[in-house]
Amino acid sequence: MNEEQFDYALEEEEYGKLLVRLQDGSTIKGTARTTKTLADEVNDEERFLVLYDAVCKFADGRGSRQKVIFINKEHLLWVVPT
Repeated sequence: MNEEQFDYALEEEEYGKLLVRLQDGSTIKGTARTTKTLADEVNDEERFLVLYDAVCKFADGRGSRQKVIFINKEHLLWVVPT
């Protein structure tokens, strides 16, 4: 295939660091890859928010590091860029 056969433009992914609070009080800080604004990412029809290189502090005081974590958007309390 050559470039002329593509009738669409590929969007460049961006990386952004996010701080997420869940309804149970847990906090997760990680990096999101997206081509959307933060508002669009949180409000789109996808069910999960994916964070990479995440540091988790759970409501019960435990903590962990995860290479990848999938967060069900129904459990989000707030999300802020860092």
